[in-house]
Amino acid sequence: MNSGDESRLGTSVDDRLQDSLRQEIGEAVHELEIEDELLDAYDYEDTEEEGVESGEEDEAGYSDHGTDPLDDYFDAQLLDAQRQWEESLEQLNKVLNWILLPLVGKFLGRRVAKTIWKQAMEYFWR
Repeated sequence: MNSGDESRLGTSVDDRLQDSLRQEIGEAVHELEIEDELLDAYDYEDTEEEGVESGEEDEAGYSDHGTDPLDDYFDAQLLDAQRQWEESLEQLNKVLNWILLPLVGKFLGRRVAKTIWKQAMEYFWR
């Protein structure tokens, strides 16, 4: 490979990295805008409820059976946290199954095999 090929390869990797970063940043900005809209909607509802007199406040608070945007936001956050927790448990399970169990099995297997071989040889050579 000559230096021209290496520089083109480096720029293509840089371009792909920049494109993926732009996409991730765009998604993050979009999520922040949605969160901002949800918080603005929640603030707007608070200012409306302040204008309601105390007698009507109980009726207004309990008569609305719709969903609150902030509740939807917190539900989404809870689902995301649950998904992350399940992913971390899955990773921990993989570490246990792929790394720790084979090492423990290898160690115990050698110990047990040595003990069994020793007993077998003592039995046969008596």
